[in-house]
Amino acid sequence: MLGMTGAAPSGIEGARLRRVPLIADTWPITIGDLVELAAGQVAEPTDRLETLYARRYDQLIVRARAVAGFGAGLLTALLVAVIVPAADDLIDLLLVIPALIVSALVVGVGVLLHVAAARVQREYIVAHAILGDLLAIGPLPRGSASP
Repeated sequence: MLGMTGAAPSGIEGARLRRVPLIADTWPITIGDLVELAAGQVAEPTDRLETLYARRYDQLIVRARAVAGFGAGLLTALLVAVIVPAADDLIDLLLVIPALIVSALVVGVGVLLHVAAARVQREYIVAHAILGDLLAIGPLPRGSASP
């Protein structure tokens, strides 16, 4: 916000209000970031955009696979314990049902992370098209993304 004099604030408040450029790997990427990237001094803006989205996609996929794999491992161990019980031990259903629910929830979180990764792919396609249109317009004035 502007102070009483109309100047931008300084100090900690000013640091919070300053915009971090797209080159610093901000997320999510906005239209203003794309305009800034097109107007910036980046050698290959489409390559930079691809790198940003590839990094984000890879992060989500690694997390999704880890979480889904952990949940599937829990579920498998639980099913083996229920199907092949020891002769003297009977598995208490009061322990099995919550364990099944927790395993299913963990697998569900992994599936949701996969859905988020698919969304990042769709966002990349749209962002790439917008950036291509902005670059086709020609040189944009520096700072044109600012309000």
